Amino acid sequence: MEKFAICASFASLTVILIVVAVVMSNPLRRSTERIREDVLQFTPIGTSKDEVLEIINESEWEFLGAGVLHGVSLGHVFLDGTQGTVGTQSARAVLGRYGIRPFRSIVQTWWAFDENGKLIDVFVMRTPTFD
Repeated sequence: MEKFAICASFASLTVILIVVAVVMSNPLRRSTERIREDVLQFTPIGTSKDEVLEIINESEWEFLGAGVLHGVSLGHVFLDGTQGTVGTQSARAVLGRYGIRPFRSIVQTWWAFDENGKLIDVFVMRTPTFD
């Protein structure tokens, strides 16, 4: 009976470790700074708006739209305290969602472009969602 208890405990611990490893391996759980660095690997500063839109469309990201007459309005939502507007054009996409209801999060990215349609900055935001 004691051997059974030890084996059951070991099996339970193994399952828990596997679940934790799978959850932690999700790239959306990384810091927003790290996700931003990853996004910049695909869409480096200076990339044209058309190229960014093509990359978004070819990816599994959910395209949310692009603005022609406005940039990225930062407001109070970003942790670095930055406020105002960056760029004259923007594009936005959902990189993905993770978690289980009601503890789900959504990771969104904004690409800010200058008046010539060149990428000048990328912003990543993680927010809770109830979808």
